[in-house]
Amino acid sequence: MDESAIPWTTHREFALKAALAKAKDAASRHKNAIVIGADTIVCLDDEILGKPKDIEDARRMLLMLRGRAHIVITGVAVVRLRRTGTENVLPGLRSRFGGVGMDAVSTRVFFKRFTQGTLERYLKSGDSLDKAGAYGIQGIGERLIHHIEGDYFNVMGLPLECLLNLLGNFKEIDN
Repeated sequence: MDESAIPWTTHREFALKAALAKAKDAASRHKNAIVIGADTIVCLDDEILGKPKDIEDARRMLLMLRGRAHIVITGVAVVRLRRTGTENVLPGLRSRFGGVGMDAVSTRVFFKRFTQGTLERYLKSGDSLDKAGAYGIQGIGERLIHHIEGDYFNVMGLPLECLLNLLGNFKEIDN
């Protein structure tokens, strides 16, 4: 999915639209399923820090974040295809969806003023290359973080309480 083609005016809107696009894409391949889509972004000032292109891009992002606070937003979308059986369905993906639920969670993350050595060890681990903002809160990445205000699971990439609330609109869930 080309996220650069998603129109948005706020970071929250972008995360929600990206999550919905992922969920719709997966739901179109799985009939009679409830599908979850999620997209996590790292926001520093007015910039969205996505996954780094390479190790130098990861270094640039982590140096931008060092000693500063930023916001992590995860958009979550739950989509269920309508059970249509053999009946005719109007053309187009939209007409096939029996339900959509969406929400987003924001968490404020405060980075340490970590040393160059800490940065290089983290980059050498390879952990930075597949994560928005070039870091993960779990594992070795926790060494970069001073503290957070909000949902730890959001920073990991899937805010569980939010997901359970959305799924409760589709199925009865004890939480």
